[in-house]
Amino acid sequence: MDDPSVWVILILVFVCVILFYAVVHMILLQRRTSRVKQKALYEARLNEGHGTFFIVSELDHLFRLRTGLSDSLIDSAVNGKVDTDFQHESTEFLQDAVEILERILSKVTGGDCSVSVKLFTPDNVDLSKPLVQTFFRDLKSLRIRSEVYDIIEPFEYSKNAFFKQLMEDVPFKRYVFSNFLQEEGLGYYNQNNEWSKHFKASAVHLICDPNSESQDGIFGFLCADNKVGGFDANVTRAIMSIVASVVYYCISATSALELMQEVENRDPS
Repeated sequence: MDDPSVWVILILVFVCVILFYAVVHMILLQRRTSRVKQKALYEARLNEGHGTFFIVSELDHLFRLRTGLSDSLIDSAVNGKVDTDFQHESTEFLQDAVEILERILSKVTGGDCSVSVKLFTPDNVDLSKPLVQTFFRDLKSLRIRSEVYDIIEPFEYSKNAFFKQLMEDVPFKRYVFSNFLQEEGLGYYNQNNEWSKHFKASAVHLICDPNSESQDGIFGFLCADNKVGGFDANVTRAIMSIVASVVYYCISATSALELMQEVENRDPS
């Protein structure tokens, strides 16, 4: 230990260790500060009266659209004569639901959100590997996202980390989200290897029977993402739960009428 060079090396190693811990501490502090700031901004937005009014107005619009669709579907079922208009009306309603959710979540989170409805494909050949495909997407993100996802869909649900979590985790849950997909070491992945170019935060809600606690009867996934975060386990979860339930109702009713139509076509009498 009489060699001065040894002491120099030890001192340098010690300094490097100190610097390393300092950098790690700064990174962690920066993340905590970012989250606190995001939470404060989020709560401030929710406390704005016009923001609450906007959300209530949009949900009221959705419920009125659902009532109109219900009347149309019920008329078709009661009259026992199914025409093809119900399919067009259902499609329009589901697109409207996606647009309404996009506007609400963009307001609540403070970031431009992309919203989509991804469903299990009915023409799936291998039932052991259920395939998922985007059926509806908000118009603002349609052009950019469709160019990316059209060439990689349909895909196995297990290729999306959140889909796999919702389908396979025990106990059963309907909703999952993260505002820091890259920073939390979650190992997030999906079918698009370049997903981080489009979003940094995401929330997914199952489209399933809201009264069931089983993973049976799942139609697909209601998805939202953005680059700023702002998703949570309370407000955004409640909003997505409402929309997912409405989407489930629409798909269920439409499927029942399609079955009636198929029976009519087989037996015209």
